[in-house]
Amino acid sequence: MTIPIDVAGLWNVWDPNQRDHNIHRPAVERYIHIMRTMNYAGSAAVRAMMQAQINPIFFVGINEDMTVRTSDGRHRITAAHELGLPTILALDVPLTHQIKEIFGI
Repeated sequence: MTIPIDVAGLWNVWDPNQRDHNIHRPAVERYIHIMRTMNYAGSAAVRAMMQAQINPIFFVGINEDMTVRTSDGRHRITAAHELGLPTILALDVPLTHQIKEIFGI
């Protein structure tokens, strides 16, 4: 199961060491292509096929400086941010709910 996370809100509280470093541009471009295709697809089948290629992000915790860490997803989050998407899906686990509540994302 997944739940939507506000991309702009996440971008603002995401650990800058993850957000600003080790971004592999070809991976971001791949996700941008997938997300654009998914958003503009004319059929539900194409949207579902594209969505299946984007795994939900997974949070690992909140740092002492009140920034959020993810275990993966930096390229998906960066692509969603660059496209201005309102939400991205995260794994529906208790930590995700805690982060949504604390940060309002």
